[in-house]
Amino acid sequence: MRRPAYGITCRFTTISDPSELPVGDEAIVALHARHPQLDIHIYWQAMTYLLTGETEGVGGGESLYYLVKGGERLGDTDAGPVRYLSPQQVAQFSSAISDFNPDDFGEQRYDLADLDAKGIYPRRWRADGEENDLLSNIRELFSYLQGYLREVVVRGHGVIVSYENTELYFDDDDE
Repeated sequence: MRRPAYGITCRFTTISDPSELPVGDEAIVALHARHPQLDIHIYWQAMTYLLTGETEGVGGGESLYYLVKGGERLGDTDAGPVRYLSPQQVAQFSSAISDFNPDDFGEQRYDLADLDAKGIYPRRWRADGEENDLLSNIRELFSYLQGYLREVVVRGHGVIVSYENTELYFDDDDE
C-alpha cells in the first residue's frame, strides 16, 4: 500500500513582462498555467549545498544561492517566499552554474549522512537514498536547470522562483 507524503518543490516560471508579476496565491497559480516553467522537485536546497558547501550563506557569490534566496520578494505562499529574478540576475545565475558538468555535479560534497546531519531539505537523505539514486536525480534536474536558464537568458526574460507543497508518494513498508 502506498501512503502519501508531502514535500516542498521549487519551481521556476519564465516572465517576459515584469508588469505580469503576480500578487497573491491565485495569481501565482494562474501565472504557472500561462508561462514556461521548470520544476526542480525537492532538491533545491541540496543543489545549493552541492554548489557552495553552504545552504544559506554568501560564499561563492550571491547568484549561486538563487535557488534559496535573492531577487525581489513578491510575497509568500504556504510553502515559502515567491521571488522575482530580473533578466540580469538570471544571466548571473546561468553564468555561475554553466561550468559545472552535470555528470560530476556534487561529487565533492554528496554524502547522505552529511546532508541529513546538516538538515538539508528534505532531511531524509539516508532513508530515501537506500533504494533510490538521488544523486542521479539531482544531476538530471541540474542539467535541466542549466538548459532552462540558458534559454531564458537568450530570450532576455526574468523568472519567478516559488515553492509549492506537493504530494509525493513513498511505499508504505508496514503492510
